[in-house]
Amino acid sequence: MTGTDAKRMPVDPENRTWAPVTDLRNIDPHDRIAFFEARDQHLREQWVEQMTTVIIKEKLQRCTRQEGVNAPENCHHLVEAYMDRLRRGGFKSWRTELQERQKAAAAAALADE
Repeated sequence: MTGTDAKRMPVDPENRTWAPVTDLRNIDPHDRIAFFEARDQHLREQWVEQMTTVIIKEKLQRCTRQEGVNAPENCHHLVEAYMDRLRRGGFKSWRTELQERQKAAAAAALADE
């Protein structure tokens, strides 16, 4: 792989860090490359959030089984972490983010008139 090929890769194979891109709400809708990069970043972030919630839930289930009757005392920190994740609400799809941005832009255009 040449030096120019390495610059085009979005991910560093050694430590799996992705190059930062512009947020989905701040891109030009006509720039297709920026749109797809922002969409992919949004999907990665949502996936990490979902998998973190799953991991906390699995740890909570394991702790509850191991602790038995003492689970409310010894697993309280996991209950709080899991409930915090659930209180944050559902995950927004990239389409929902884009539709909200378009509605906000339309409302701003009407307000300017």
